[in-house]
Amino acid sequence: MNILFLILIGFSLSMDTFSLAINIGTYNHSKKDNITYSLIVGLCHLILPIIGAYLGSYLINIIAIKISTLLFFVFLFIGIEMFLSLISKEEKNLELNSLNKIIYAFSVSLDSLTVGLILKSMGSIWILGPIIFALEATFFTYLGLTVGKLSYQKMGVKARIAGLVIILFLAALQLIK
Repeated sequence: MNILFLILIGFSLSMDTFSLAINIGTYNHSKKDNITYSLIVGLCHLILPIIGAYLGSYLINIIAIKISTLLFFVFLFIGIEMFLSLISKEEKNLELNSLNKIIYAFSVSLDSLTVGLILKSMGSIWILGPIIFALEATFFTYLGLTVGKLSYQKMGVKARIAGLVIILFLAALQLIK
C-alpha cells in the first residue's frame, strides 16, 4: 500500500511538469534538448523531496513565502514569455538554454520539496519516494514535450495558444491554493 501511495503522489507531482512540457514542446526543440530537460526535471524531483525530508520545516520558516505564491509568479513569467512570443511577428523559439532548463525544472519540482516533509513519516520506505517521483517526472516531462511537438505540427499556433491558456490556468490555481 505504501508503494502505491508513493506512485500516486509521484503521478500528481508530475502533472504540472507534464502541462509545462506540453507548452515547451510546441516550440519544437531538439530531441537532445528534450531528453536533457526531462532528466533535469527528474533530478529535481529526486533531490528536492530529500531536502524537504531533512530540512523542510526549517526552510519553510526561512523562505517566508508560500510555495504556491512563488509558483504563481514562475508560471506567470512563463505565460508572459509565451504571450510575447505569440504576438511577435517573427517566429520565436522559447529558449531552452541551460539556465532556463534548470529554472523551469526547479519551478515544476518545488511541490516535491513540501512532499518531502511527510515522506520521513513513512518509515524506512520513504527513500523510495524520491526515486519514484524522479522516474515519473522524467517520463511525464518527455511525454509532454512529445505531445506538445506533435500538437504544434498538427495545430500550429493554436497549440501555443492552448499552451498559454494552460499556463495561465496553472498560475491561477496557484493563487487559490
